Amino acid sequence: MSRRCPSPAVRPAVPLVLLACWLAAPCGCSEEEQASTLSGSIGELRSLAFDDVEVRIFRPAAGQPAAELSIQYVDKDTGEKPAVLVVDLEGLSLRSGTRIDLSELLPSGRMRGTCYWTANGQHFHELEAGRATLELESWSGKAGAQVGGSFHLVLADAAGRNLKGTFAGKLQETIWNR
Repeated sequence: MSRRCPSPAVRPAVPLVLLACWLAAPCGCSEEEQASTLSGSIGELRSLAFDDVEVRIFRPAAGQPAAELSIQYVDKDTGEKPAVLVVDLEGLSLRSGTRIDLSELLPSGRMRGTCYWTANGQHFHELEAGRATLELESWSGKAGAQVGGSFHLVLADAAGRNLKGTFAGKLQETIWNR
C-alpha cells in the first residue's frame, strides 16, 4: 500500500490545525506547576489534590550539613497535605542525579524515608523494603535554588498501595531551634 500526500486543498489546513493546538495549550502555568505531580493507587482511598509543593531542608544550626529533606504537597484551600515525604540525610552527599533508597535501614533502626499525610491528624505509612526511591534531578543545596526530582514508593500495607510523584520548587531552609 502506498502513502499519498494530502490533496492540495488539505495541505494548507495542517499548519492551521497545529497553530490552533498550540494556542489551545495551557498557558500561564509556571515551570514549577507543570513539573509537580502526585498519583498512585493510594488515591483510591483519599484525595491527592494539591496546588503547591514545598521542598525544604532542615539544619540543626546555620552552616551545619542538612539533616532532613522534606517534600510537602499542599492543598491551600483545605490546609491538608495529601503527601509529605521526609528523608533522613544521615551519611548522604546530595547532588543532581542522586538516587536514594528510602527503605534503607539506618544505624538507628529507622528507615531513611518516611511518608505521611495530614487530614484530621497525621497518618504515617511504613514503606516496603526495596521498593521506595527518590531521585534528585536538579539539586544545588542552596536555599532559594530551583530543585526537582521524582519518587516512587510502595506502602507496606496489605494492598501494597503505591504513591509516586514529581516535584519542582524553590528550596527553602529551616534551622532547628532545639
